[in-house]
Amino acid sequence: MLSSMSLPRTIIRLRIPRQARYKDFNIKSLILLCILGILWTCKLTSFLHHVGSASTLKPITEYEIKEISLVARHFIKVPVSEDDFGEMGRRIQIITKWLMQIGVEGNPITTNAFLEYDALVEKTITSIFPFIQRGTESPSQNPTPFANLRKSFVPGSRGIVIPTGIKAFRYTCHLTLNLRSILKSTLPIQIIYAGNSDLPPQYRSALQSLFSIYNIEAIDFLDLTKILDDTTLQLSDGSSKWAVKPFALLASTFEQVILADSDAIFLQPPEIILDTHAAYAETGTLFFHDRLIGKKLYRYRHEFWRWQMKDHTPSRTFRKSQVMNENFGQEQDSGVVVLDKSRLGVLMGLLHACWQNTYVVREIITYRNTHGDKETYWLGMELSGVEYSFAEKYGGIIGGHVWNVTDGIRREDVCGSVIAHVDEKGELLWFNGGLVRKKSDSEGMRTFMDVKEDMRWALDGIGGGIDGGMNVMRRVWRVERLGI
Repeated sequence: MLSSMSLPRTIIRLRIPRQARYKDFNIKSLILLCILGILWTCKLTSFLHHVGSASTLKPITEYEIKEISLVARHFIKVPVSEDDFGEMGRRIQIITKWLMQIGVEGNPITTNAFLEYDALVEKTITSIFPFIQRGTESPSQNPTPFANLRKSFVPGSRGIVIPTGIKAFRYTCHLTLNLRSILKSTLPIQIIYAGNSDLPPQYRSALQSLFSIYNIEAIDFLDLTKILDDTTLQLSDGSSKWAVKPFALLASTFEQVILADSDAIFLQPPEIILDTHAAYAETGTLFFHDRLIGKKLYRYRHEFWRWQMKDHTPSRTFRKSQVMNENFGQEQDSGVVVLDKSRLGVLMGLLHACWQNTYVVREIITYRNTHGDKETYWLGMELSGVEYSFAEKYGGIIGGHVWNVTDGIRREDVCGSVIAHVDEKGELLWFNGGLVRKKSDSEGMRTFMDVKEDMRWALDGIGGGIDGGMNVMRRVWRVERLGI
Protein backbone atom coordinates (compact mmCIF):
# COMPACT_ATOMS: atom_id res chain seq x y z
CA MET A 1 0.00 0.00 0.00
CA LEU A 2 2.76 2.43 0.94
CA SER A 3 4.51 1.96 -2.39
CA SER A 4 1.50 3.37 -4.22
CA MET A 5 1.63 6.71 -2.42
CA SER A 6 2.95 9.80 -4.15
CA LEU A 7 5.96 10.38 -1.89
CA PRO A 8 9.16 12.33 -2.21
CA ARG A 9 11.76 9.75 -3.16
CA THR A 10 14.20 11.33 -0.74
CA ILE A 11 11.88 10.20 2.06
CA ILE A 12 11.58 6.70 0.64
CA ARG A 13 15.39 6.48 0.70
CA LEU A 14 15.56 7.12 4.45
CA ARG A 15 17.65 4.50 6.22
CA ILE A 16 17.87 3.46 9.86
CA PRO A 17 21.32 4.21 11.33
CA ARG A 18 23.56 1.14 11.58
CA GLN A 19 23.88 1.32 15.39
CA ALA A 20 20.12 1.41 15.75
CA ARG A 21 19.64 -1.55 13.38
CA TYR A 22 21.88 -3.88 15.28
CA LYS A 23 22.18 -2.68 18.87
CA ASP A 24 18.86 -1.48 20.11
CA PHE A 25 15.55 -2.99 19.05
CA ASN A 26 13.58 -0.26 20.85
CA ILE A 27 15.36 2.51 18.97
CA LYS A 28 14.82 0.61 15.74
CA SER A 29 11.12 0.27 16.43
CA LEU A 30 10.82 3.95 17.33
CA ILE A 31 12.54 5.06 14.14
CA LEU A 32 10.34 2.77 12.06
CA LEU A 33 7.26 4.29 13.68
CA CYS A 34 8.56 7.77 12.90
CA ILE A 35 9.16 6.83 9.26
CA LEU A 36 5.66 5.36 8.99
CA GLY A 37 4.34 8.59 10.48
CA ILE A 38 6.20 10.56 7.82
CA LEU A 39 4.80 8.33 5.09
CA TRP A 40 1.27 8.69 6.43
CA THR A 41 1.64 12.44 6.70
CA CYS A 42 2.78 12.61 3.08
CA LYS A 43 -0.18 10.49 2.05
CA LEU A 44 -2.49 12.91 3.80
CA THR A 45 -0.80 15.95 2.34
CA SER A 46 -0.35 14.84 -1.27
CA PHE A 47 -2.87 16.23 -3.72
CA LEU A 48 -4.82 14.66 -6.54
CA HIS A 49 -3.34 17.13 -9.04
CA HIS A 50 -4.86 20.21 -7.43
CA VAL A 51 -4.14 22.06 -4.22
CA GLY A 52 -7.75 21.73 -3.16
CA SER A 53 -9.78 23.99 -0.91
CA ALA A 54 -9.03 25.23 2.59
CA SER A 55 -12.68 24.61 3.48
CA THR A 56 -12.00 20.85 3.56
CA LEU A 57 -9.19 21.17 6.12
CA LYS A 58 -9.54 20.70 9.86
CA PRO A 59 -7.55 22.37 12.65
CA ILE A 60 -4.17 20.80 13.11
CA THR A 61 -3.52 18.59 16.13
CA GLU A 62 -0.34 18.41 18.19
CA TYR A 63 0.17 14.86 16.93
CA GLU A 64 0.04 16.11 13.33
CA ILE A 65 2.45 18.91 14.21
CA LYS A 66 4.98 16.36 15.44
CA GLU A 67 4.62 14.23 12.31
CA ILE A 68 4.78 17.13 9.88
CA SER A 69 7.77 18.60 11.69
CA LEU A 70 9.72 15.42 10.91
CA VAL A 71 8.97 15.85 7.22
CA ALA A 72 9.86 19.55 7.33
CA ARG A 73 13.23 18.84 8.93
CA HIS A 74 13.89 16.20 6.29
CA PHE A 75 13.15 18.73 3.53
CA ILE A 76 15.63 21.13 5.14
CA LYS A 77 18.31 18.47 5.53
CA VAL A 78 17.96 16.84 2.09
CA PRO A 79 17.71 19.41 -0.75
CA VAL A 80 16.10 18.64 -4.10
CA SER A 81 18.46 17.59 -6.87
CA GLU A 82 18.83 20.16 -9.65
CA ASP A 83 17.41 17.74 -12.22
CA ASP A 84 14.39 16.57 -10.22
CA PHE A 85 11.62 18.99 -11.13
CA GLY A 86 9.02 16.40 -10.17
CA GLU A 87 10.33 16.08 -6.62
CA MET A 88 10.27 19.85 -6.25
CA GLY A 89 6.65 19.80 -7.35
CA ARG A 90 5.75 17.14 -4.81
CA ARG A 91 7.37 19.09 -2.00
CA ILE A 92 5.54 22.25 -3.06
CA GLN A 93 2.22 20.41 -2.98
CA ILE A 94 2.92 19.20 0.56
CA ILE A 95 4.05 22.63 1.77
CA THR A 96 1.02 24.28 0.17
CA LYS A 97 -1.22 22.00 2.20
CA TRP A 98 0.68 22.94 5.36
CA LEU A 99 0.24 26.64 4.62
CA MET A 100 -3.46 26.19 3.99
CA GLN A 101 -3.87 24.26 7.23
CA ILE A 102 -1.98 26.88 9.24
CA GLY A 103 -4.69 29.38 8.30
CA VAL A 104 -7.63 27.19 9.37
CA GLU A 105 -9.86 28.66 12.07
CA GLY A 106 -9.64 26.82 15.37
CA ASN A 107 -5.91 26.07 15.30
CA PRO A 108 -4.11 26.12 18.69
CA ILE A 109 -2.34 29.33 17.68
CA THR A 110 -1.31 30.31 21.22
CA THR A 111 0.52 27.08 22.04
CA ASN A 112 4.28 26.86 21.86
CA ALA A 113 4.00 23.77 19.67
CA PHE A 114 1.97 25.62 17.03
CA LEU A 115 4.20 28.70 17.09
CA GLU A 116 7.30 26.54 16.68
CA TYR A 117 5.60 24.63 13.87
CA ASP A 118 4.64 27.86 12.07
CA ALA A 119 8.26 29.03 12.31
CA LEU A 120 9.50 25.65 11.05
CA VAL A 121 7.31 25.85 7.95
CA GLU A 122 8.78 29.31 7.23
CA LYS A 123 12.27 27.91 7.70
CA THR A 124 11.49 25.02 5.36
CA ILE A 125 10.25 27.32 2.59
CA THR A 126 13.31 29.55 2.94
CA SER A 127 15.65 26.55 2.81
CA ILE A 128 14.09 25.43 -0.49
CA PHE A 129 13.81 28.94 -1.95
CA PRO A 130 16.64 30.93 -0.30
CA PHE A 131 16.19 33.77 -2.79
CA ILE A 132 13.03 34.97 -1.00
CA GLN A 133 15.22 36.38 1.76
CA ARG A 134 15.49 40.12 1.13
CA GLY A 135 18.82 40.98 -0.41
CA THR A 136 19.43 43.77 2.11
CA GLU A 137 18.59 41.76 5.25
CA SER A 138 20.07 38.84 7.15
CA PRO A 139 17.92 35.89 8.31
CA SER A 140 18.01 37.25 11.86
CA GLN A 141 16.58 40.56 10.63
CA ASN A 142 13.88 38.83 8.59
CA PRO A 143 12.96 35.45 10.15
CA THR A 144 9.70 35.20 8.16
CA PRO A 145 10.68 36.03 4.57
CA PHE A 146 7.84 34.12 2.90
CA ALA A 147 5.17 35.69 5.07
CA ASN A 148 6.71 39.12 4.50
CA LEU A 149 6.90 38.54 0.75
CA ARG A 150 3.17 37.80 0.69
CA LYS A 151 2.48 40.89 2.79
CA SER A 152 4.38 43.00 0.24
CA PHE A 153 1.66 42.28 -2.34
CA VAL A 154 -0.77 45.19 -2.10
CA PRO A 155 -4.29 43.73 -1.62
CA GLY A 156 -6.43 44.16 -4.72
CA SER A 157 -3.60 45.69 -6.75
CA ARG A 158 -3.17 45.09 -10.48
CA GLY A 159 -0.38 46.15 -12.78
CA ILE A 160 2.18 45.49 -15.49
CA VAL A 161 5.81 44.54 -14.93
CA ILE A 162 8.42 45.07 -17.63
CA PRO A 163 11.84 43.49 -17.01
CA THR A 164 14.38 45.87 -18.52
CA GLY A 165 18.12 45.73 -19.07
CA ILE A 166 20.44 47.71 -21.32
CA LYS A 167 19.58 45.69 -24.43
CA ALA A 168 15.85 45.98 -23.76
CA PHE A 169 15.96 49.73 -23.07
CA ARG A 170 14.86 50.80 -26.56
CA TYR A 171 11.91 48.44 -26.58
CA THR A 172 10.78 49.49 -23.11
CA CYS A 173 10.54 53.06 -24.41
CA HIS A 174 8.30 51.82 -27.24
CA LEU A 175 6.15 49.67 -24.96
CA THR A 176 5.48 52.28 -22.29
CA LEU A 177 4.52 54.87 -24.91
CA ASN A 178 2.32 52.30 -26.62
CA LEU A 179 0.52 51.50 -23.37
CA ARG A 180 0.05 55.06 -22.13
CA SER A 181 -0.14 57.30 -25.19
CA ILE A 182 -1.80 55.02 -27.75
CA LEU A 183 -3.91 52.53 -25.77
CA LYS A 184 -4.54 54.82 -22.78
CA SER A 185 -3.97 51.95 -20.36
CA THR A 186 -4.27 53.10 -16.76
CA LEU A 187 -2.65 50.07 -15.14
CA PRO A 188 0.38 51.05 -13.03
CA ILE A 189 3.71 49.86 -14.42
CA GLN A 190 6.81 48.60 -12.62
CA ILE A 191 10.07 48.51 -14.58
CA ILE A 192 12.12 45.80 -12.94
CA TYR A 193 15.87 45.35 -13.22
CA ALA A 194 18.62 43.45 -11.40
CA GLY A 195 21.06 46.02 -10.08
CA ASN A 196 23.05 48.82 -11.67
CA SER A 197 24.94 46.56 -14.08
CA ASP A 198 21.66 45.37 -15.54
CA LEU A 199 20.09 48.82 -15.95
CA PRO A 200 22.58 51.60 -15.06
CA PRO A 201 21.37 54.85 -13.46
CA GLN A 202 21.77 56.87 -16.68
CA TYR A 203 19.33 54.56 -18.46
CA ARG A 204 16.80 54.90 -15.66
CA SER A 205 17.20 58.68 -15.79
CA ALA A 206 16.61 58.64 -19.55
CA LEU A 207 13.39 56.67 -19.05
CA GLN A 208 12.23 59.08 -16.38
CA SER A 209 12.92 62.01 -18.73
CA LEU A 210 10.89 60.31 -21.45
CA PHE A 211 8.00 59.77 -19.06
CA SER A 212 8.17 63.41 -18.00
CA ILE A 213 8.12 64.69 -21.60
CA TYR A 214 5.03 62.65 -22.45
CA ASN A 215 3.35 63.16 -19.06
CA ILE A 216 3.40 59.43 -18.37
CA GLU A 217 2.53 58.66 -14.76
CA ALA A 218 2.24 55.66 -12.43
CA ILE A 219 5.56 54.08 -13.44
CA ASP A 220 8.03 52.91 -10.80
CA PHE A 221 11.43 51.21 -10.82
CA LEU A 222 12.16 48.09 -8.75
CA ASP A 223 15.63 46.68 -8.17
CA LEU A 224 15.34 42.89 -7.77
CA THR A 225 18.58 42.65 -5.84
CA LYS A 226 17.08 44.74 -3.03
CA ILE A 227 13.98 42.55 -2.83
CA LEU A 228 15.44 39.08 -3.36
CA ASP A 229 18.76 37.48 -2.43
CA ASP A 230 20.83 37.24 -5.61
CA THR A 231 23.28 34.64 -4.27
CA THR A 232 21.60 31.66 -5.93
CA LEU A 233 20.21 33.71 -8.83
CA GLN A 234 23.23 35.60 -10.24
CA LEU A 235 21.05 38.08 -12.08
CA SER A 236 22.93 41.24 -11.22
CA ASP A 237 25.71 40.96 -13.80
CA GLY A 238 23.24 41.92 -16.53
CA SER A 239 23.83 38.78 -18.61
CA SER A 240 21.00 36.61 -17.32
CA LYS A 241 18.59 37.41 -20.19
CA TRP A 242 15.36 35.52 -19.59
CA ALA A 243 16.00 34.47 -15.99
CA VAL A 244 14.97 37.84 -14.57
CA LYS A 245 11.37 37.38 -15.71
CA PRO A 246 9.88 34.92 -13.17
CA PHE A 247 11.59 36.79 -10.35
CA ALA A 248 10.09 40.04 -11.64
CA LEU A 249 6.67 38.41 -11.28
CA LEU A 250 7.54 37.29 -7.76
CA ALA A 251 9.05 40.56 -6.55
CA SER A 252 6.37 42.86 -7.93
CA THR A 253 4.07 44.39 -5.33
CA PHE A 254 1.06 43.79 -7.58
CA GLU A 255 -1.24 40.93 -6.65
CA GLN A 256 -2.50 40.52 -10.20
CA VAL A 257 0.48 40.83 -12.51
CA ILE A 258 0.86 41.07 -16.27
CA LEU A 259 4.47 40.35 -17.16
CA ALA A 260 5.31 41.86 -20.55
CA ASP A 261 8.56 41.49 -22.44
CA SER A 262 9.89 44.88 -23.44
CA ASP A 263 9.43 43.97 -27.12
CA ALA A 264 5.74 43.12 -26.69
CA ILE A 265 3.32 45.33 -28.61
CA PHE A 266 -0.27 45.46 -27.39
CA LEU A 267 -3.11 46.25 -29.78
CA GLN A 268 -5.69 46.41 -26.99
CA PRO A 269 -5.33 47.70 -23.41
CA PRO A 270 -3.89 44.78 -21.41
CA GLU A 271 -6.42 45.25 -18.59
CA ILE A 272 -8.91 43.52 -20.86
CA ILE A 273 -7.23 40.26 -19.81
CA LEU A 274 -7.83 40.93 -16.13
CA ASP A 275 -11.35 42.26 -16.68
CA THR A 276 -12.88 39.84 -19.15
CA HIS A 277 -10.83 36.72 -19.84
CA ALA A 278 -12.84 33.75 -18.55
CA ALA A 279 -9.91 31.33 -18.38
CA TYR A 280 -7.88 33.77 -16.30
CA ALA A 281 -10.82 34.35 -13.95
CA GLU A 282 -11.14 30.60 -13.45
CA THR A 283 -7.55 29.70 -12.60
CA GLY A 284 -5.75 32.97 -11.88
CA THR A 285 -3.30 32.23 -14.69
CA LEU A 286 -3.13 32.95 -18.40
CA PHE A 287 -0.36 31.71 -20.63
CA PHE A 288 -0.04 32.07 -24.40
CA HIS A 289 0.95 29.28 -26.77
CA ASP A 290 3.91 29.56 -29.08
CA ARG A 291 3.55 28.74 -32.78
CA LEU A 292 3.28 25.16 -33.95
CA ILE A 293 6.81 24.83 -35.28
CA GLY A 294 9.65 22.33 -35.23
CA LYS A 295 7.58 19.19 -35.60
CA LYS A 296 9.59 16.09 -34.62
CA LEU A 297 12.75 18.18 -34.24
CA TYR A 298 12.76 18.38 -30.44
CA ARG A 299 12.43 14.80 -29.29
CA TYR A 300 14.81 15.42 -26.38
CA ARG A 301 12.52 18.18 -25.09
CA HIS A 302 9.49 15.91 -25.02
CA GLU A 303 11.52 13.19 -23.33
CA PHE A 304 12.64 15.70 -20.71
CA TRP A 305 9.06 16.82 -19.94
CA ARG A 306 7.76 13.27 -19.73
CA TRP A 307 10.66 12.18 -17.54
CA GLN A 308 9.92 14.98 -15.09
CA MET A 309 6.29 13.83 -14.94
CA LYS A 310 6.96 10.12 -14.57
CA ASP A 311 5.43 10.05 -11.05
CA HIS A 312 2.85 12.73 -11.81
CA THR A 313 -0.71 12.48 -13.11
CA PRO A 314 -0.86 14.86 -16.09
CA SER A 315 -3.49 17.56 -15.96
CA ARG A 316 -6.30 17.95 -18.48
CA THR A 317 -4.47 20.98 -19.89
CA PHE A 318 -1.31 18.99 -20.47
CA ARG A 319 -3.14 16.00 -21.96
CA LYS A 320 -4.80 18.12 -24.65
CA SER A 321 -1.58 19.90 -25.64
CA GLN A 322 -1.14 19.88 -29.42
CA VAL A 323 2.59 20.33 -28.91
CA MET A 324 2.82 17.17 -26.83
CA ASN A 325 0.38 15.09 -28.85
CA GLU A 326 1.79 16.01 -32.27
CA ASN A 327 5.46 16.51 -31.33
CA PHE A 328 5.88 20.21 -32.03
CA GLY A 329 8.81 22.10 -30.57
CA GLN A 330 7.60 24.77 -28.13
CA GLU A 331 4.52 25.11 -25.94
CA GLN A 332 4.63 28.60 -24.47
CA ASP A 333 5.44 32.10 -25.64
CA SER A 334 6.44 33.82 -22.42
CA GLY A 335 6.34 37.33 -23.89
CA VAL A 336 3.21 37.90 -21.79
CA VAL A 337 2.46 35.96 -18.58
CA VAL A 338 -0.51 36.76 -16.36
CA LEU A 339 -0.78 35.58 -12.74
CA ASP A 340 -2.93 36.25 -9.68
CA LYS A 341 -0.50 35.90 -6.77
CA SER A 342 -3.26 36.31 -4.20
CA ARG A 343 -4.06 32.64 -4.91
CA LEU A 344 -1.71 30.53 -2.82
CA GLY A 345 -1.47 27.71 -5.36
CA VAL A 346 -0.51 30.12 -8.14
CA LEU A 347 2.15 31.72 -5.94
CA MET A 348 3.62 28.31 -5.08
CA GLY A 349 3.65 27.28 -8.74
CA LEU A 350 5.48 30.52 -9.50
CA LEU A 351 8.09 29.59 -6.91
CA HIS A 352 8.67 26.36 -8.84
CA ALA A 353 9.18 28.37 -12.04
CA CYS A 354 11.59 30.65 -10.18
CA TRP A 355 13.56 27.66 -8.88
CA GLN A 356 13.91 26.38 -12.46
CA ASN A 357 15.52 29.75 -13.29
CA THR A 358 17.99 29.85 -10.40
CA TYR A 359 21.57 29.94 -11.64
CA VAL A 360 22.71 26.33 -11.19
CA VAL A 361 19.40 24.77 -12.24
CA ARG A 362 19.02 26.91 -15.36
CA GLU A 363 22.64 26.47 -16.46
CA ILE A 364 22.87 22.69 -16.16
CA ILE A 365 19.25 21.61 -16.68
CA THR A 366 16.54 24.10 -17.67
CA TYR A 367 18.16 26.04 -20.50
CA ARG A 368 19.77 22.92 -21.94
CA ASN A 369 16.38 21.31 -22.38
CA THR A 370 14.14 24.29 -23.20
CA HIS A 371 14.52 27.72 -24.78
CA GLY A 372 15.16 30.00 -21.82
CA ASP A 373 12.37 30.61 -19.34
CA LYS A 374 9.45 30.04 -21.69
CA GLU A 375 8.38 26.54 -20.59
CA THR A 376 9.06 27.02 -16.88
CA TYR A 377 5.74 28.71 -16.05
CA TRP A 378 3.29 26.03 -17.15
CA LEU A 379 5.67 23.27 -16.04
CA GLY A 380 5.95 24.83 -12.58
CA MET A 381 2.16 24.93 -12.25
CA GLU A 382 1.75 21.44 -13.68
CA LEU A 383 4.20 19.76 -11.33
CA SER A 384 2.95 21.76 -8.32
CA GLY A 385 -0.58 20.47 -8.89
CA VAL A 386 -2.02 23.88 -9.76
CA GLU A 387 -4.70 24.37 -12.41
CA TYR A 388 -3.55 26.75 -15.13
CA SER A 389 -4.95 28.22 -18.34
CA PHE A 390 -3.64 28.73 -21.84
CA ALA A 391 -5.26 30.99 -24.40
CA GLU A 392 -7.21 28.78 -26.78
CA LYS A 393 -5.29 29.52 -29.99
CA TYR A 394 -1.69 28.67 -30.72
CA GLY A 395 0.48 31.58 -31.78
CA GLY A 396 -0.07 33.08 -35.21
CA ILE A 397 2.14 35.28 -37.32
CA ILE A 398 2.29 38.80 -38.77
CA GLY A 399 4.02 39.45 -42.08
CA GLY A 400 3.77 39.61 -45.83
CA HIS A 401 1.61 37.13 -47.68
CA VAL A 402 2.88 34.79 -50.37
CA TRP A 403 1.12 32.29 -52.60
CA ASN A 404 2.23 28.67 -52.78
CA VAL A 405 0.91 25.70 -54.69
CA THR A 406 0.75 22.47 -52.69
CA ASP A 407 -0.79 19.28 -54.10
CA GLY A 408 -2.24 21.32 -56.92
CA ILE A 409 -3.97 23.70 -54.50
CA ARG A 410 -3.08 27.40 -54.43
CA ARG A 411 -2.63 28.43 -50.77
CA GLU A 412 -1.93 31.72 -49.06
CA ASP A 413 1.00 31.60 -46.64
CA VAL A 414 2.26 34.37 -44.36
CA CYS A 415 5.94 35.14 -43.89
CA GLY A 416 7.17 37.23 -40.94
CA SER A 417 9.26 37.38 -37.79
CA VAL A 418 6.72 38.13 -35.04
CA ILE A 419 4.22 35.95 -33.20
CA ALA A 420 0.61 37.14 -33.06
CA HIS A 421 -1.84 36.43 -30.22
CA VAL A 422 -5.59 36.97 -30.04
CA ASP A 423 -8.18 37.56 -27.33
CA GLU A 424 -11.15 35.30 -26.58
CA LYS A 425 -13.08 36.87 -29.48
CA GLY A 426 -10.30 36.11 -31.95
CA GLU A 427 -9.17 39.73 -32.29
CA LEU A 428 -5.49 40.66 -32.24
CA LEU A 429 -4.38 41.33 -28.66
CA TRP A 430 -0.58 41.53 -28.78
CA PHE A 431 2.49 40.43 -30.72
CA ASN A 432 6.16 40.09 -29.87
CA GLY A 433 9.33 41.23 -31.56
CA GLY A 434 8.87 44.97 -31.18
CA LEU A 435 8.18 47.46 -33.94
CA VAL A 436 11.32 46.58 -35.88
CA ARG A 437 11.42 44.51 -39.03
CA LYS A 438 13.45 41.71 -37.50
CA LYS A 439 14.83 41.83 -33.98
CA SER A 440 17.22 38.90 -34.39
CA ASP A 441 19.73 40.64 -36.67
CA SER A 442 21.40 44.05 -36.63
CA GLU A 443 20.04 45.16 -40.01
CA GLY A 444 16.48 44.23 -39.08
CA MET A 445 16.78 46.06 -35.75
CA ARG A 446 17.61 49.30 -37.58
CA THR A 447 14.48 49.11 -39.72
CA PHE A 448 10.96 49.64 -38.46
CA MET A 449 8.23 47.19 -39.36
CA ASP A 450 6.85 48.03 -42.79
CA VAL A 451 3.07 48.02 -42.42
CA LYS A 452 2.11 47.82 -46.08
CA GLU A 453 -1.17 47.04 -47.75
CA ASP A 454 -0.15 43.42 -48.29
CA MET A 455 0.68 42.81 -44.62
CA ARG A 456 -1.36 40.00 -43.07
CA TRP A 457 -1.84 38.24 -39.79
CA ALA A 458 -2.69 34.58 -39.69
CA LEU A 459 -3.87 31.94 -37.23
CA ASP A 460 -4.35 28.18 -37.16
CA GLY A 461 -1.34 27.40 -39.28
CA ILE A 462 1.82 25.36 -38.96
CA GLY A 463 5.36 26.67 -39.13
CA GLY A 464 6.78 25.79 -42.52
CA GLY A 465 10.45 26.72 -42.35
CA ILE A 466 12.43 29.84 -43.20
CA ASP A 467 12.14 32.07 -46.27
CA GLY A 468 14.65 34.91 -46.63
CA GLY A 469 15.39 34.84 -42.91
CA MET A 470 11.69 35.02 -42.01
CA ASN A 471 9.42 32.33 -40.58
CA VAL A 472 6.71 31.00 -42.85
CA MET A 473 3.33 29.86 -41.57
CA ARG A 474 1.65 27.42 -43.92
CA ARG A 475 -1.75 25.76 -44.12
CA VAL A 476 -3.35 28.74 -42.41
CA TRP A 477 -7.13 28.77 -42.12
CA ARG A 478 -7.54 32.39 -41.17
CA VAL A 479 -5.70 35.23 -42.90
CA GLU A 480 -6.65 38.88 -42.45
CA ARG A 481 -5.22 42.24 -43.43
CA LEU A 482 -3.22 43.93 -40.73
CA GLY A 483 -4.90 47.15 -39.70
CA ILE A 484 -2.58 48.80 -37.19
